[in-house]
Amino acid sequence: MKFDEIAATSARAAAAQHVDPPAIAEVRAARRRRAAGSAVLGTFFGTLIIVGAAAWWPAGTPVGPPDTAVATSPQPTTSTTVSPSTTPAPPPATTGIPSTTGVSTTSAARAFRVWSIAQPPSWHRADSELMPDLGWTSVTVATFPLRPGGAECAHMPENALRDLGPQDVLLSVFFGGAGPESPSWPEGGFNDEVFPAADSSTDAHECAGRPELEVHWGAWGTGGQGSYLLAVFGDDVADDVRRQAWATLSSLSAVDMEGTGPMCVVTVPPEPGLVVPDTHPEEPVFGVWYGTPDLWTVLETDGSYGPRKSLWWSANFPGGADEERPEVFVTWRRLDRAEPILTDNSAATNAYTAEDGWFMIAGIDPEESGCWEITATYKGATLSYVAVVR
Repeated sequence: MKFDEIAATSARAAAAQHVDPPAIAEVRAARRRRAAGSAVLGTFFGTLIIVGAAAWWPAGTPVGPPDTAVATSPQPTTSTTVSPSTTPAPPPATTGIPSTTGVSTTSAARAFRVWSIAQPPSWHRADSELMPDLGWTSVTVATFPLRPGGAECAHMPENALRDLGPQDVLLSVFFGGAGPESPSWPEGGFNDEVFPAADSSTDAHECAGRPELEVHWGAWGTGGQGSYLLAVFGDDVADDVRRQAWATLSSLSAVDMEGTGPMCVVTVPPEPGLVVPDTHPEEPVFGVWYGTPDLWTVLETDGSYGPRKSLWWSANFPGGADEERPEVFVTWRRLDRAEPILTDNSAATNAYTAEDGWFMIAGIDPEESGCWEITATYKGATLSYVAVVR
């Protein structure tokens, strides 16, 4: 089905709900009117560095020219040498994971409509900035870095589709537009039979100029929300990656603590979960492990982030005796409104407990609640996730 036909369907559904849908002609025209973003550099309380504006909801101005490659997991800025702003780690017996007992997990999303998706930790994610002029909230995950923009289409991830390799997968969810009459979410999840590939050319094919792509495109409803789903596969995708892709798309679900504000699609660990090295417990004190053996953290099961230290583990971290100040860097990117990226350039520290082994403490929690993407890097490994900070 062509996008114009889909837009007409969404317009009828929106009119019934007294909601004005985006005008597709205006969306396409707006794609050519985008201006380059700007960066801001300054200090905040001596240790919190504001390093650049890079978040939009649901639409905004991209960083750099439209066709410039932009990493979806921002790399932290390395500053000149600074004096450590944290005290050395206390002896192992007195250092541990801060308790979360008594912290409510239902107050995290009072201002948000919260959804969750079980994104594989090695995949890349882009939110509405991938298609900033579309006018609908979107979330895209893929096996490769996602490049925003394109020359012709504002309603498709054009440059990302052009970059998709033969073994790659791209999944996009467009919240809004689709009406409540959309087919119900399949109880057994998605697969090639439930959600077959299009048998004719779609806008994804035409926007990318790639008729060979395997494109699955349609409207589906769940949790009272109608959404469009896009799944695109290269022509040589491994079977296990295909299964992982369908499991990821099937994992999208509404969270019980829905609000009325902006959409926040939080990250939850996929199943099966991360198997950590045997030097660490199979399960954390709270939450669930998320990441890879090279870099992992702990996530709350509901996608919230309570007031606590930013904790990170790695099989490559030898312990505090060898690395008193591990070089793990953390950035925070606001997704529900435009704010500069926050980077903590103060030195990280180490900690140890018999239950949790050696781990690293780095980063400063934002002072404001909101929908945030948290990204850490350590010895070449990068890990990102999205959470509602309460």
